[in-house]
Amino acid sequence: MSLTSKIKGTSDADKAFRELLLSIEPSKEDYYTLSGKEPFSKAYELLAPPIVEQRTDAGLVGTAFDYLARLRVGQFLNKKEVLTGMTWANMYVHFVETTALTYDPAEKWLEKLNSFMQQRKTPITDLLEVAVHMAKFERVYRSGGRNTVPDIHYLTEAPPPAEVIADLTRLMEVFEETFMASGILKKKSKVIFNPNFGVVSELVGGADGDLYIDGTLYDFKTGKHNRLVKNENIQMAGYYLLGEFDSELDPTMYGFHGSHMNIKRVAFYRARYGEIEYCNIADLSPYAVMKPILSKMGKLVQDQESRLQMPPYSDKTDLRKRLKEIRNGA
Repeated sequence: MSLTSKIKGTSDADKAFRELLLSIEPSKEDYYTLSGKEPFSKAYELLAPPIVEQRTDAGLVGTAFDYLARLRVGQFLNKKEVLTGMTWANMYVHFVETTALTYDPAEKWLEKLNSFMQQRKTPITDLLEVAVHMAKFERVYRSGGRNTVPDIHYLTEAPPPAEVIADLTRLMEVFEETFMASGILKKKSKVIFNPNFGVVSELVGGADGDLYIDGTLYDFKTGKHNRLVKNENIQMAGYYLLGEFDSELDPTMYGFHGSHMNIKRVAFYRARYGEIEYCNIADLSPYAVMKPILSKMGKLVQDQESRLQMPPYSDKTDLRKRLKEIRNGA
C-alpha cells in the first residue's frame, strides 16, 4: 500500500482518506505556468515527442528520467547527497542477498555516478544507461519483486533499447533548455532529492516526491498528455497534507529520516513540453483550514500506529502521545 494506492483504494478507510484530499484539491484555475501560457492547454509545444512504443519501456523512460533530472540538479549544486537514499538501492540490497555473483555489477555504475558529480562538465548523457539500470531495479522493487528471484541478465547486463536511450537524450536536452536554464535553481537553493515524509510516509504505506526546491515540491511527468489528471492532482494535495502533518511532529525524536519540508507550492514539470505548472497550495489551504483536516487524518491512520516499524532507540510512547494530540486537535 502507498499514497497512490490509497487514492485508488476501495476500502472505507481509503475512501475517507480520498475525501480528505478532495477537500483541499486545487482546481485547474488555481494553476499557472512559468512560461505564462495557459495551464494544461494546446498552447504548449511538444518538444520531445515520445518514440517508445512498448508500455514497459515507456515506464523505464519515466523512472530513468526522474533519476537523471535529480542527478543533473545535484551536479549543478555540487550536492553529493543526491546519490544517497535512491529507491533502486533498496532492491539492489535484496538482489545481492539472493544471488551468488562473484562481482558487484553496481560498482561500475557508482564509479560513473561519482565521476559525474566530481567533474562538473561531464554531460548527463554519460549516465543514460546507468539510469535505465537503476530504473529496472526500482520498477522491480515497487512491483513487489522482493519476493521473487531477480532476473540477473535483465537487471545488470541487458542493454537498454535504442529508442529508450534516444528518448531520454531528447528529454534531458529539453530539461537543460527549460528547467535548468530557467533560473529556478540558485547556488544557495534549499533542495531535497527524492523527498519523503518520515513517519508520516510510513503511516500511509509509503510516499515520496521527485524534487523539492525552495518551498516548491515538483512532480516530473514524461507522458505525452498535458491535461490535469484527477488522481495526479489529488496526489499533489496528498503531498501537501503529508507535509503539513509532518510539520506537527519532530522527526528527530522518532528516528525516522524524513525531509521535513515547508511546502508552499506544488508543481508539475511536463518533460515533453518543458512546461512547469505551479499551484500556491499553501495559500489555498492555510493552517487554519488544515488543522481540522490533520485531526481527521490522525484518526484515519490510527490503526497503522501499532504496525509502525520503529527505528532502534526511538520513543514510540512519545510518538503515540503526539499522534493522539493531533487527533484531538491539539
